[in-house]
Amino acid sequence: MPRNTKKQKTDEEAKKKEKKWADSRARLRILDDLDDGSLPLYNKELSAEDAWNLVYKDLPEFSEVEFERFRDRLRDHRRQVIKRKNKCSMELEAYLHDRNLYPRQEIDRDGCTVFDISAAKKLLEQDVKEKKHLSMSRAALQASREEYMEYPAHKFKERIYQAVKREKFINYLEDKRSKDRHTTW
Repeated sequence: MPRNTKKQKTDEEAKKKEKKWADSRARLRILDDLDDGSLPLYNKELSAEDAWNLVYKDLPEFSEVEFERFRDRLRDHRRQVIKRKNKCSMELEAYLHDRNLYPRQEIDRDGCTVFDISAAKKLLEQDVKEKKHLSMSRAALQASREEYMEYPAHKFKERIYQAVKREKFINYLEDKRSKDRHTTW
């Protein structure tokens, strides 16, 4: 039977601490603050020591976090967020370039305004939120607004189904996010 050495114990402890940090509310707080700009991305704007002393050391999420761990993790998360933001800006630039080369069509192949950019889409989303689609027939819902009349009945029916699916999906994501995050701030 192999004996546990001191090195094995420290490795196990380090793994437990990493796992604990990955699931911690302190980690989520740092990432949220970096994302929304309340914590600067660069150390020269606000050092880890200043951030710790001014804000984080008194927060309940950081009660079990030592400064050295906070400093190291803040450095890592700053790099992570900077890298992600740089990638996002490059992707946005590429998207705008492509949109300039290939502008979006405003009329579909059936001669109707593309539904995604029409006022009818927002109105239908609002009607689905208010559950009008449950109390009215599809034809009555379509006749209720002038913006809907541009679309043939068979296409409008598909748009109603799509709006209902979208509403359900958004509700699912909100529920999942609230269960995963457990944030109090």
